[in-house]
Amino acid sequence: MAESNSLNGIRAGIFVGTAIALALAVTFVLMKVDIFSNKIRYGVDFTTTDGVAGLSKGSEVRVGGVVAGRVLELVPQIDTKAEQLKGIRVIIELDAQVPLYWSPDKPESSARVMRVPSLLGNAASLNFLSVGDPRSAEVKPDAVLLALEGSGMLASLVGPDNAD
Repeated sequence: MAESNSLNGIRAGIFVGTAIALALAVTFVLMKVDIFSNKIRYGVDFTTTDGVAGLSKGSEVRVGGVVAGRVLELVPQIDTKAEQLKGIRVIIELDAQVPLYWSPDKPESSARVMRVPSLLGNAASLNFLSVGDPRSAEVKPDAVLLALEGSGMLASLVGPDNAD
């Protein structure tokens, strides 16, 4: 009889442990928490003219159209001397497997990012049109990049170079 109670206790313990593990797994999946991948944070500055319409916390960050990160935060950049809004910084998180490069001498060899609005609805995402030339310096974590200015819906969809 005591052996049966002990066996039932072991079964109950295994059941409860499995249920807790599954509940944690489901929670991580639903919250889109990725604890196994290495992410790097960057900032992307937008002018008030271009704006960040449609971007919000959790918006996708794409590299060449493939999802590689997400938006963590939108921070207004206020000029304390003029007491006015000078821009908006978007804090993003990007897979560490996607290195970004920057060249002070050749802007065309640097990483280029722009806001891409959705055709339907008010959602938007960020898309890196280029990660830059690997012969240039690698962008350090927490660095700030300047976003490309969009010039209408066509430039947002195909990029400013192609829209011209």
